[in-house]
Amino acid sequence: MKNRVFLFLLLAGVVALPLVFRKKESIFVKTDDTLVVISPHTEFVCEEFGQAFQKWYFQKTGRTLWVDFRHIGGGTETQKFLDAIYENAFKTYWEKTLKKTWNHEVQVSYCKDIPLDDTPQDDTRQESARRSFLSAPIHCGIDILFGGGNLLAQTQAERGQFIASGITEKYPEWFEDTCMPAFWAGEATRDPNGLWLGAVYSSYGLIYNQQSLPKIQVEHPPQSWEDLADGVFFGQLALSDPTKSGAAKRTFELIIQEQMYHQVEKALALGMQSSTTCIEKGWIEGLRVIQKIAANARYFTDKSTKPALDVAAGDCAVGLIFDSYGRTQRQSIVDRGGVDRMRFIIPHKGATLEPDPVALLKGAPNAEIGKLFIEFVLSEEGQKLWAYRKHVPGGPEGYDLSRMPIRRDLYAPEHLRYFSDATLNPYLDSQQYTYQSAWTFPIYKALHLIIKGMCIDPHLELQAAWKAILKAKAHNQLEAADNALSVLSDMTGLTYQAVAGSMSDTISQGDPLEVIILQASLARRFAQQYRKAEAIANQSLDL
Repeated sequence: MKNRVFLFLLLAGVVALPLVFRKKESIFVKTDDTLVVISPHTEFVCEEFGQAFQKWYFQKTGRTLWVDFRHIGGGTETQKFLDAIYENAFKTYWEKTLKKTWNHEVQVSYCKDIPLDDTPQDDTRQESARRSFLSAPIHCGIDILFGGGNLLAQTQAERGQFIASGITEKYPEWFEDTCMPAFWAGEATRDPNGLWLGAVYSSYGLIYNQQSLPKIQVEHPPQSWEDLADGVFFGQLALSDPTKSGAAKRTFELIIQEQMYHQVEKALALGMQSSTTCIEKGWIEGLRVIQKIAANARYFTDKSTKPALDVAAGDCAVGLIFDSYGRTQRQSIVDRGGVDRMRFIIPHKGATLEPDPVALLKGAPNAEIGKLFIEFVLSEEGQKLWAYRKHVPGGPEGYDLSRMPIRRDLYAPEHLRYFSDATLNPYLDSQQYTYQSAWTFPIYKALHLIIKGMCIDPHLELQAAWKAILKAKAHNQLEAADNALSVLSDMTGLTYQAVAGSMSDTISQGDPLEVIILQASLARRFAQQYRKAEAIANQSLDL
């Protein structure tokens, strides 16, 4: 009996300890005010900005505050969550308050960026749905979106889920080119109407373990996305699922852009002008590179931080990752006294600087506090948290975030001396970032669906076929390997025009059943290709 009591007390202590040592901004401490923030940012970012804003808010207002961060997942998962909550709220308002019938036409129209005139009396049903949503007194129970990438911000702004915070009018000097330019390196840094504002720059690249590469006979570290298509990396790549992570989807888009650049460069080298043909060829070659990278992947994870952790542990040699995850993981190892074995690089071709947004959500219950949060994030005090070393004046308290502030004035010498990494300066050489949104915008909507149907759903079949091809090459059965690869990489029906046209239209129409049918059809088609390719490669080995 005494042993049972002892075990019970021990278990209770284990459960209670995290609560005892929770920070004072815990939900168990009553505060004057609350701000609810949905964010795909890491817990480190949320903790640093939450604590700093609470202090800043108290100094400004004399009131205590609890910042309630909600983490649903990556940018894609956050988008799905917001869409579902707003749709449910508007459906209830449409049926209960407006006494109107909800149908598919209303469902796909209310969230479209439909131009509206000043005569609502002659609205079509689609226009009426859109106008009603924009004026509806509904909310999602959350005040702020913090992070998730500019595509998420642009999409949700178009759907009417944001309202202007007024910060651009309150501090016009912040939004001059000398501080926060409206465009940089091919990307918009904010919404023209102030519906969302870039708070920090993000980039995408690959992280590798220097100790792991020699073990798999890699002499030179990968420098481009295309390098990862080499069979030497079979089973050694850590990838995130682009259907769950906006950062992963953007990374795969950049792989496509890299191949488009190659085609443009080839044309220019031959004295030809770059054309749409170069973009179309680059699209197909990009799909083939993605296919090989996926074939080399150990997994597709729905956790964006997992690739960095597995590469650090040596379970995988290379991971495709969001910049801050890579830099944070490297710094964490060094801080713990480990060997500086991690490296993060941004491929020169197919790169981008993407502004990570902050925005006030439609119907925000705590809108005035939300406006102050946006003000803090864009202020000098808030911007320092992204780049300053921990414990220096104005820096974070617990973690080096190693991010690139969007404010240009933060890169002055008096600030750079406090940076955790003074080499991170997006305004020093913007030419290294060559992102061309017009190239991939038409196919971006369908990209994650294609990757799921081509790489994720039939991943076992893809790996088996690729393994057989690599084995055939190793046994000098080159003709069979080439024939098998030709079958594996057949992209018939996935032309740039088809994906930008009919496939994107199917997705835009918003019929979930049609999208599922399309995705399942792709998965069946590629699974059959991969089984056929595997048989061709294996047949040569049986001779």
